[in-house]
Amino acid sequence: MKLYELTEAYKNIAELMDDETMDTAVLETALQEIEAQIEVKAENSAIILKGLDGEIDMFKAEEKRLAERRKTLENKRNWLKGYLKDELEKIGKDKVKAGVFTVALQNNPPAVEITGDVPAEFVTIIPEQTLPDKKRIAEYLKAGNNAEWARLRHGRSLRVR
Repeated sequence: MKLYELTEAYKNIAELMDDETMDTAVLETALQEIEAQIEVKAENSAIILKGLDGEIDMFKAEEKRLAERRKTLENKRNWLKGYLKDELEKIGKDKVKAGVFTVALQNNPPAVEITGDVPAEFVTIIPEQTLPDKKRIAEYLKAGNNAEWARLRHGRSLRVR
């Protein structure tokens, strides 16, 4: 029997215990048998739960290990990319053909750099936070307007194709 079937049978027999026409000794025996089967089902379920807990812990540990490894590789990549960019800038080269790759310095689109208090019209209010709306500020600055509280900054990045 399945656990839910055993539970239903147990409840039905327990209700019959109040009926004075029924033989309570037979009902007691039936309840004990069902209880023993429920205990077996509970033990088997507990074994499965413990096994699942072990697997979950193993996966969590592996996720942590992989996340740390990914972070290490990302840091290494970022360092190498910055190093190559800096060295190309030092010699004034914007593009280098390197075997099957082309390594090039490319101008990034202008980014907004906040340098002071932003007027309210350029602020987005999120509950318990006020954030400058950099897209609107960039449009404002690109339209030729000057602001002492923000400026456009032009950066460069390295592209490997």
